[in-house]
Amino acid sequence: MKKILLLLAVVGFVTISCEKSEEKPENVLSDVPLVEYDNSSAGIYNGISTNSMCFFSVNIKNGADEVKGNVHLDGVEYKLTPMFTDFQAGDYLRDGAFSFDKGFITIDIDEQGNAEAFLELKNSTESIQLVVGKSKSTHEVHLYSGIYSEAVVEGAESWEANSSELLFLDYNTSNLYRIIQEEYDGEKHVNSRQSSFEIIDNVISAGAFDNMELNLLPNKITGTYSHSEEGYSVDSSISLNRLY
Repeated sequence: MKKILLLLAVVGFVTISCEKSEEKPENVLSDVPLVEYDNSSAGIYNGISTNSMCFFSVNIKNGADEVKGNVHLDGVEYKLTPMFTDFQAGDYLRDGAFSFDKGFITIDIDEQGNAEAFLELKNSTESIQLVVGKSKSTHEVHLYSGIYSEAVVEGAESWEANSSELLFLDYNTSNLYRIIQEEYDGEKHVNSRQSSFEIIDNVISAGAFDNMELNLLPNKITGTYSHSEEGYSVDSSISLNRLY
């Protein structure tokens, strides 16, 4: 009889333990924009620099009492450490600073989720304004990174070039920022282009890409463009992977 009671007790303990392990944890920071924060200072914010190869993403109390973020600078990823502690979801976040090995990112967010951000590097006194957008449950802000390739034939000469590229797509405002880093004369040069964009049947059309149409794939963007005239031809292609 004692063995039977002991066995029942063990079975009951295992059952309760399994039920507890199968319960979904509450208050977990979500990587997906939550509708309750669409018009709040809490949520997911992505940003990009228009004059350097820098972009960032921060998740501010989007479903839990937690803040995290990352910044990519010149191909290196750094963890962002929040330097503020008294912020509550829905509050006005003023001078919300995040530190990382190379400097700081400071972000201001009003109660409705409108934001502006600045980058300050430790070896510079300059404060660089960043383009920043908030991802919402209906319209997100995506960041892509990849390579832009170009093959040119001009008369008897020909050359090929590969450039690093960042792409910022804000589906809330239909604004696009294209950041390209080229290397020539032994130096790196960054230039940016901004335009509106539209998507029809998973094809992106934007003035910043001239006549190139971009194919929007799951977590990837590709595109090609060819042009030729007497004595000159160019073939270009782009391949970008979604980061955020």
